[in-house]
Amino acid sequence: MNSFSSNGKIQLRPFRTQDQIIIENWPAYPPEFAELDYALRKDGWIAQFHGQPDTWLYAAVQSGELIAFAIIFLTGQTEAEFRIALRPDKVG
Repeated sequence: MNSFSSNGKIQLRPFRTQDQIIIENWPAYPPEFAELDYALRKDGWIAQFHGQPDTWLYAAVQSGELIAFAIIFLTGQTEAEFRIALRPDKVG
């Protein structure tokens, strides 16, 4: 898949191995989103889904910085789940 830019500022591209290291070092979410913090950590979403069949990971980049990632995975023959995690300083 090629990168695309919907508004000229944010690009979506395939997930790269080095993205995981960057994400694991993002700061913690603010208290109102603290329960989501596990998604970013060593045993979080990336570890759970990376390399799984029928699963796609993408990174969202803005001005050269990784600001979010998305995971799409099949949950059934005609169903899929979509997850997205924003860098904590981008929420709100």
